[in-house]
Amino acid sequence: MLWLVLLPTEFGNSLSISVLWLILTVGGWMSLAVEIFVITPLLIAHQRYRWGWLNGWTGTALGFFLGAAPWPLMLLAFSDLDVLTVVAALDMAWKTGLVGATAAVVFRLLAVAPVE
Repeated sequence: MLWLVLLPTEFGNSLSISVLWLILTVGGWMSLAVEIFVITPLLIAHQRYRWGWLNGWTGTALGFFLGAAPWPLMLLAFSDLDVLTVVAALDMAWKTGLVGATAAVVFRLLAVAPVE
């Protein structure tokens, strides 16, 4: 999904090829780590405690913020705070946040059985 979001916005950019290569090589492992360490414990806890706050909307919001969170954190940790760097980080944050939200919706539709 991320390559689909990046392709129209970064087309022609010399960085786009290296970003696509990074997505293909590292993106799957990062998704697997988030699945194992964040999503699975949330689903187990939700099944056990029946949290009322964990529904489709909050799951989508969690997916968005999990996808978007690394960019502002990397910005604060590794960069000076000039305007162009902040704008670039926010640009990537909404793109990866959109991917996280989409993944959360798809995961919910496929993996969570409706309560009858």
